[in-house]
Amino acid sequence: MTTAEIIQTAIASLSNGRAREAMTVLDRGLKTAPNDPVLLQMKAGAAWQAGDLYAADDSLRALVKANGGDTSATDLMIAQLALDLLEFDRSRAAIDRLLVSNEQVAGVIPVAVRLLVWQGEREQALDILGQGLAAQPGEPHLLALAVTHDRDMTAARLAQAEALAQSLPAQGNAKTGLLYPLARYHDRKGDYKTAWDLMQQANQLSAARMDLRFDEFSREGLKAGLIDRAARALSFAGTLAAAPAEPDQRHIYLVGAPRTGSSLLQSILAAHDGVQSAGERGALLPYLNGLCDQSDATPPPDFLSQIQAADLSGLARGGLTAPVLIDKTTHNLFIAPLIAAIHPGARFVNVTRRPQDVVLSMLFHDFPPAFPEACDLGAIIAVLEARDEVASQFSAAGFDIAPFSFDDFTAAPETQGAALAKAAGINWQAETLDPSNRVAAVPTFSAGQVRQPITPTLANKWQRFEAFIPASDRDALHKLAANSE
Repeated sequence: MTTAEIIQTAIASLSNGRAREAMTVLDRGLKTAPNDPVLLQMKAGAAWQAGDLYAADDSLRALVKANGGDTSATDLMIAQLALDLLEFDRSRAAIDRLLVSNEQVAGVIPVAVRLLVWQGEREQALDILGQGLAAQPGEPHLLALAVTHDRDMTAARLAQAEALAQSLPAQGNAKTGLLYPLARYHDRKGDYKTAWDLMQQANQLSAARMDLRFDEFSREGLKAGLIDRAARALSFAGTLAAAPAEPDQRHIYLVGAPRTGSSLLQSILAAHDGVQSAGERGALLPYLNGLCDQSDATPPPDFLSQIQAADLSGLARGGLTAPVLIDKTTHNLFIAPLIAAIHPGARFVNVTRRPQDVVLSMLFHDFPPAFPEACDLGAIIAVLEARDEVASQFSAAGFDIAPFSFDDFTAAPETQGAALAKAAGINWQAETLDPSNRVAAVPTFSAGQVRQPITPTLANKWQRFEAFIPASDRDALHKLAANSE
């Protein structure tokens, strides 16, 4: 194949969501033209889309070397990818180069704001955002950030954002990227009907973009698939040879559902001596999900040892070398027994929160495709039901996952914080409750919230939307709440 044919084939694969297929095709071209900038940039994008961040980074570094320096387009990719890899200094350097050169500004400001908020520098983030809005007042991504952070929001700017949200085309992310923040804005302002309507519009568009058609059958299928995955993980963990013990490093996994407060708890635990945050790394998911989702899978006996070696190499490459690492990837719940076999001595904590609040918080945020349930109320409930059933099955089989209530924690932080530390197997340090002592970046929706003092969760906050929730879903939520008490 010629280079042009390779590029065309890779583009076709990417447009159909087959990123790994595109990577394979591009690798063929790079064997004969290892420094081709177009192939390298496409390989970086394909690897990123496939979730292989390190392969994407390798291609970007090769691209910089081949070009003899960073271009503005490459710098934008570096800024975004380095941020995802939690390489904040490298991301910041690329951001600074772009801001100084005044190139790719519309693309880099959202990255800059995200990085600075993660690092607790909110005022500087908003200053940069203000500069961007002054230069490009109608840019949808910048308007979405202005609505999200709600500083200096004027009636004129709000009206501009709302008009733009309705005029943008349904395809792509710009429209939903503005609708979700607007929905949360009206929630904060107490206009719950408008908030609910905007949230529903955003989720309908998200579902259409991902070609999701939820009905009772598909929701039950989603639930059954997760339960089956967990059952196979438990079975494989009992039949495969466990990986060697790791005397120098221990792992803690927070495996609660999204929006259960795990980000705050992770930041508190990561502030303890000798503990490091791995964010939502999820590196094991592609391999273990792939194994557990095949009913006829027959992995080799040393499968877990191979995965352990690869994972330890990845951790070292990412600078995750502390004696204790803490990961809050929510999907790890369903493969927890296999993770425990890969990393002997790992501790698991299932963080829970009032299910009504979890559901509403998920509906009001724009989740990535890894969370297809997030744009459908019934599907979120189905996944929460699956999580409860899986936790019960693991417990019955003797696999220990410690339950931990976020609502109880916010009501009594010192007492419950000590209980959390005990479940995680670390020595409790009460000073970590002070936000000023929690300096680790928090790469989630909750980055701004975890910088604030801990306050009790409001018991009936979810009821502001109760009238809009169908009766059958309300009943299911009440049942979930009762089961968790």
